[in-house]
Amino acid sequence: MDTRRAGLAGIIILSVLVIVGGLLFREQIFPSDPIWARVERTRVWRVGMDPSFPPFEVVADNGEVVGFDVDLARAIAEQWGVRVDIQGIGFDGLVDAVRAHKVDAAVSAIPYDPLLTKDVRYSEPYFDAGWRVVVRKGSVIRDLADLQGRRVAVEWGSEGDVWARRLQRRYEGLRLVLKPALDEALVALRAGEADAAIVDGVTYRLNRRGLQQVGDPLSYEPYVIVMPVEGFRVQKEVNNALRTLKTTGGLSALEEKWMGE
Repeated sequence: MDTRRAGLAGIIILSVLVIVGGLLFREQIFPSDPIWARVERTRVWRVGMDPSFPPFEVVADNGEVVGFDVDLARAIAEQWGVRVDIQGIGFDGLVDAVRAHKVDAAVSAIPYDPLLTKDVRYSEPYFDAGWRVVVRKGSVIRDLADLQGRRVAVEWGSEGDVWARRLQRRYEGLRLVLKPALDEALVALRAGEADAAIVDGVTYRLNRRGLQQVGDPLSYEPYVIVMPVEGFRVQKEVNNALRTLKTTGGLSALEEKWMGE
């Protein structure tokens, strides 16, 4: 046999063995998904969330937890034909509750944290809360370079303030209009006290009427669903459900319901 072909065949065989060995090793660690098995058996998906962050989750006057994440969890569960059991948990305790199997998942506007990928599983992103530059519709500011010599409103001390100072070093003459809160930065923009503002994705989505984004977001801060590390099947099913909601317009409909058109 041609030695080159023999060498190639050996590499292919070795690669296959490595892949198969990896799959077998994974199956030895997680021979089945106990999280998904429990959901299928009980027909209940236990979801933890901290109902203190409207419009994603908040306690209504009647004591019921409502919001974007509540409807999202129910929409996912509906695709599986199961019921959602919402459990209120403080935000700082959500990941620990998932790891301790007190809940099957946490759906609570949780930012992706790469430091925890060995401890829990994450879904695909369903919302981007990253910081961005916004202007009034019809503004002559069309890209970030147009910020040169302009006034930019920001919440003093926020991450948006940090981004603004970076832009200030890049674009000559950019002046900061410092405000004590994001809402006041938007008020300054609408009143003409500033030419642009830097806000997070949630604030922009809630107040975007009459405003438009300039360029790409300054940062990418995806919200994800958190699941136990053993939950490889439930992670797959959650991602499949999220993709369905995205392609059918269900996710956009939830945004419009809770954040306006």
